[in-house]
Amino acid sequence: SEVGILSKRPPVSILTGRPMDRGLSGAISALGLVAALMGALLVAIVVSSGYFEVGARAFRAASIITVAALFGCLLDSVLGITLQAHYWDEVTKRITEKPMINGRPLPLERGVRWIDNDMVNFIANISSALLALALASFF
Repeated sequence: SEVGILSKRPPVSILTGRPMDRGLSGAISALGLVAALMGALLVAIVVSSGYFEVGARAFRAASIITVAALFGCLLDSVLGITLQAHYWDEVTKRITEKPMINGRPLPLERGVRWIDNDMVNFIANISSALLALALASFF
């Protein structure tokens, strides 16, 4: 979630647990994870409230939505740190997700040049939806 950047503690890499700069893809925080869980639960409650009686069916729907949404959030972080393009800004001596700053192209530090944040979001959202469909068909 974007709430994690408000955390008082520095975020850490989802893969290594080492501290990372705030706002970089793949950085997670306890506050961000709690916000992601709350967001997933809110969506699950709203959707499952469409069932006229609370019971196993509504609980099943809420559980599937919550699991799929959290999966999507975590996958977004994993893809963000592994595949998303990150560039080195020699002026600031920092990694950035922008391929160009002030008209000057930056060298690729890691990731795949054509995989930007929008592509990571797209992949994570499609994967989350497919997981929800798979879980719904098996459970």
